[in-house]
Amino acid sequence: MKKELGRTGGAPYPGGLTNLEEKKYFQGASCTAREVSNEPETESKASVSEKIKKRQNMEDVSASSQRDMIVKLEEENVFLLKELICAQRAQTAHLQQLTASVNKLTAIISNNVMSSFCN
Repeated sequence: MKKELGRTGGAPYPGGLTNLEEKKYFQGASCTAREVSNEPETESKASVSEKIKKRQNMEDVSASSQRDMIVKLEEENVFLLKELICAQRAQTAHLQQLTASVNKLTAIISNNVMSSFCN
């Protein structure tokens, strides 16, 4: 058969397949399909579609789990950012208090220096 295909340039074999060749060809194809699917050859279309649906459901669950994990991580990021903002506000308030204290001390020192020159 391969020789004939080579002679015809890839066109179908003009004489058709013999019964033995058909059995060999189709049996080889079904064996390959069984090896790939690991299922018996008599598997019904309903069971195949059930398996496809189960696989899709597993992929949906996997995608859902990934989305849930991403949402959880983003919620943790938001929490950490809020904590950082609170810490920054506390530091800002502390710096403002220090600045006010420095300004008071500067004013007191200036008054003392001025009063010492005036005496």
